[in-house]
Amino acid sequence: MPVSAARCRWGLRALIMLLALAWPPGPAGAGLVITEGQGENLAHTYIQANKLRYDNSGQVTIFDLNQGTMILLQPARKLYWTGTPEDFAHQVKSAVDAQLDAELKALPEEERQVLKDDARRPALESPAKVAVKVERGAQVETLAGHQARKHQVFVEGQLIEEVWIAEDVDLGKELDPDKYAKLLLQTRSDDYSDWEFDPQVRALRTRGLEMKSVRMAVTGPEESAVVQKVEKKQLPDSTFAVPPGYKKATMAQILE
Repeated sequence: MPVSAARCRWGLRALIMLLALAWPPGPAGAGLVITEGQGENLAHTYIQANKLRYDNSGQVTIFDLNQGTMILLQPARKLYWTGTPEDFAHQVKSAVDAQLDAELKALPEEERQVLKDDARRPALESPAKVAVKVERGAQVETLAGHQARKHQVFVEGQLIEEVWIAEDVDLGKELDPDKYAKLLLQTRSDDYSDWEFDPQVRALRTRGLEMKSVRMAVTGPEESAVVQKVEKKQLPDSTFAVPPGYKKATMAQILE
């Protein structure tokens, strides 16, 4: 099934937020398969030797941290796109802008220009720094067979997120922390808030695998997909490659 630009960005955000930002490096070992969600709505993350694959809702995203490249797969249509994270960010913006132009053509000129200017208004170059505090709590919950400790993130004194971290899951054996941090910055989108890049929040996610989180949204608490299983498994190279029979597509075709 075709995916929208928003859904594509959310899938990428879910992948990045599932993983940590900088684990201590260690020797390479067997790969990891992480399953999150519930019932039929399951997402799978595969990690091995500086490669990541995230499968969710008919969209597959693959990263090769050594090569600095990424692949988008659409199994239902047997289409794929490949390029660098910079290519991804640029081409998604171009495709979304083109779609916006097409949708605005039916509107009166004055209203069309107002909406276009608002949609394309650039973000502030230097956003105001906010006060962030992370507290490590005493509550521990067993999730997918791992002891996950609850942490709370406060922004300007207000609770903004609760995060459960399994400190015994060491992803540093499979991921280069510097290359992963670079990937995070390259693929940053408007889905991210500035506090998520605060050193305390980054340090929180260095402690292990994020098993679940709860965001305090305006409409009420929003719980992320909960990790259901963490498996150690040697993964074949084909896990991180374009399958045979797929046709190369443009970003506009991927986002249709």
